[in-house]
Amino acid sequence: RSAMDYGSGVLDSTSDMKSETQAGEMLQLLRSVPLADRLYERVLLRRAGVEADRDSFPQLLTTAELGLREHGTLENLFHYEKIAALAGLKRFSEAEAYADTCILHYPGSFLFADMKARVVNESGDHARALLLFEADVKRFPASAAAHAVLGNVALQEGRTAQAALCYSMALCV
Repeated sequence: RSAMDYGSGVLDSTSDMKSETQAGEMLQLLRSVPLADRLYERVLLRRAGVEADRDSFPQLLTTAELGLREHGTLENLFHYEKIAALAGLKRFSEAEAYADTCILHYPGSFLFADMKARVVNESGDHARALLLFEADVKRFPASAAAHAVLGNVALQEGRTAQAALCYSMALCV
């Protein structure tokens, strides 16, 4: 393979690696792809996924910021990973503020509205999170994910009837 196809080979070889014992090897391979590779952005996204699965939040934050510097077609996914990393590091106010910034830049995206609500929920403010998830359902009524997540939070808050309705709606949309 040529140097320009190295990233493709790494993506192929890491696609079958799933176990935790292979994660270290996979990260080593993914980190070996040079910045000039045509698939560098996709390699970074795979790397971010492995780091998120391992709860390696400091590394995930670094990888997300590297991905954001690329300004490529996957930029919105690196914003998502950065919010996840900040929340994983328990930097909830930063994660929520960053989610708000993303909502402004991607106003029609369920991804960032959902992520903000998840961050608020993870921070322990379940009542406010429930309101945010309810707003998500109103704003994105055709999103099965919005209904399902609201159902999860409603159940967590002891609202079983609301949770059952949300789960039913998730199956219908």
